[in-house]
Amino acid sequence: MAQFNQRPPADKQIHPGTLRGQRQSHLPGTLLWIGNRDGNEFREIYQYCETLVPQLALRRNLRDCLDRPASGVAGVVITRQTREEFCQADLSAVEETYRGATMVQLLGSLCAGERPRSVGPFGERTIYAFQWNQYLPTWLGDCGIVPVINPRSTFSIAVVANTLPNAQPLMDLAASTGAATLWCKRPSTNICRNVDVVWWDESAARPTTSSDWSDRLAAFDSPMGEGNRQRRHVWLASWPRREQTRAAIAGGVQLVVSKPYEVSLLFRSIGANVETEPQVVQHVRHAA
Repeated sequence: MAQFNQRPPADKQIHPGTLRGQRQSHLPGTLLWIGNRDGNEFREIYQYCETLVPQLALRRNLRDCLDRPASGVAGVVITRQTREEFCQADLSAVEETYRGATMVQLLGSLCAGERPRSVGPFGERTIYAFQWNQYLPTWLGDCGIVPVINPRSTFSIAVVANTLPNAQPLMDLAASTGAATLWCKRPSTNICRNVDVVWWDESAARPTTSSDWSDRLAAFDSPMGEGNRQRRHVWLASWPRREQTRAAIAGGVQLVVSKPYEVSLLFRSIGANVETEPQVVQHVRHAA
């Protein structure tokens, strides 16, 4: 989009008459982004937020955030590229300034191996950058981001996995939405065709090139073209690298989901109502 090529001002918009750190509850709050936005790992995330939130404030670091407080903040995203911890005094001051705001920490690849802690101002909201699409749309709802849920129109879901035990949790999840579900070990139109959604588990779909991904996806198309349709392909993988994700999307995959995954994201990928199956969410949330 055109605005991605333009560097916006630090504050897109501020509600007049609103005190620093507070917001008018009937309006979407400001999203405060602290840290890197131009690096390869964070650029796509920042562009997503920039496109969807009505108010966005950008600060270089915690000290800059404290020196120039933003107004009406409902969400705070802080990026960290290395294992070096933030200054705890500055972090506590930011938490105090924006008390009540949802605080999220995004970790870069140089933090690989670091286990996010569920303590401090972020609580459970510390994630790696590649996981952003599973969490931010829900966490930043108060900033005006609304997760897209398509109309319930899915009738069939194919789960591609190398063994039935690997496929079973996904099949149970798919069946809970009311969709017809089948397991494919090696996709072929002789086995299944005309499915609406395909969930590719990494046990049967290892990272590969975009060309190989195109060949994989084509296995669900009829050679004669009969019944071929625009279907959604979702790849579930553990710690997918940025280049692996790009290859999958270039090959035709619409959504890459990292494990352990948020079940609500899979529900939304097929247009299911995530509010109606809370027990399913709890049951398969950490399925690998």
